[in-house]
This record gives sequence, C-alpha cells and structure tokens, in this order.
Amino acid sequence: MHVKNAALAKALSCAKGSSVYEAAKSLKKARERHILVVDKHKPIGIISAVDIVSAVVAEGKDAKTVKVEDIMIAPVCSVNADDEIISAYFTMIGKNLFSCPVIEKDKLIGVLTLQEALKYIKEAHNARS
Repeated sequence: MHVKNAALAKALSCAKGSSVYEAAKSLKKARERHILVVDKHKPIGIISAVDIVSAVVAEGKDAKTVKVEDIMIAPVCSVNADDEIISAYFTMIGKNLFSCPVIEKDKLIGVLTLQEALKYIKEAHNARS
C-alpha cells in the first residue's frame, strides 16, 4: 500500500515568512506541538513549541518580529506519497519520528503518523496469516 492511500492527518503549516507569534497562535488553536514551515507548499523546516520557548521566549526576543525560518529545524524529513508504507515506517523509525510530512509533486498533502503506519503493517500481517 502506498502512503497516499493511508489515512493521512491534516498538516499544520505556516509560510516561511510568518512570525513566530503567528506560528504559536496556530499551534495553540490546533492544540498541536509541531508546525511545518513551508515554501510554496513544500516543507522546508519544522518548529516545536519547545523551540519557540528556547529560541524566542527564553532569549527575550519578540515573537512578533522573529521569523519562523530563523528558528526552524531544517531540513525536515519527509516521505513521498508513492512510497510504500513499510518503507515510510522504517524511515520514521530510523529517525525516531512519530509523524512525517507526505509530499506529492513537491506539495505537502498531509502527515503520516507512526500509528497509521503500524495499523497498516498489522493489517497486512493479519491478511497473510
């Protein structure tokens, strides 16, 4: 089964020119811990709530003037929509990721969670048994 056929989670993202304040508001509203930074719909980095606290709040910087691209972790690991889920699973395990952005034609289409990948692997195993 290809990644694009899995139940992908909606990706929380912001444009690379966004302020950290805007990203933090999006994180709060969505009740998420990570936000992807995109450039023309392609993920180029990721920011966590901890990154915001460490790089902005604890440093006394103004979240309204600091840009997300200044504190993002880059590059971000992603998988292709046409990849097999088992391959994506091993990529995620190898990088200790609980979720991974999914790209199709250089565009972010969703997020594959480790839970969804494991669900597929279990179903495939049960079908063979």
